[in-house]
Amino acid sequence: MPLSPMELQFQAKLAARGKGRWATDEVLKVAAMVIYLRPSPQGHRYTCKHLAADGNCTNYADRPKMCSDFPYGPRCPYKACTLIPVTSQAEVFPEEEIKGEIA
Repeated sequence: MPLSPMELQFQAKLAARGKGRWATDEVLKVAAMVIYLRPSPQGHRYTCKHLAADGNCTNYADRPKMCSDFPYGPRCPYKACTLIPVTSQAEVFPEEEIKGEIA
């Protein structure tokens, strides 16, 4: 994910006020479900509080769009997974643009 935990919480606050760049319900769902792991060269790594030990989602019916669009490349490795890969990645914003909104 391109957003740090601080940036994600900032976007959730904007969304709650109807001023965010993403759909309000989507940002609030994502902010409430992710658990930060570590930074990575591609952005930030998170896991999800709805991810079961077998790799399946325990909140499948109410998952956000970024989850229903996943995986963004090869087919999911879990046998029971019915998701079909998409070709486009989630929208990524330049770090300068995000920092400009926080400042």
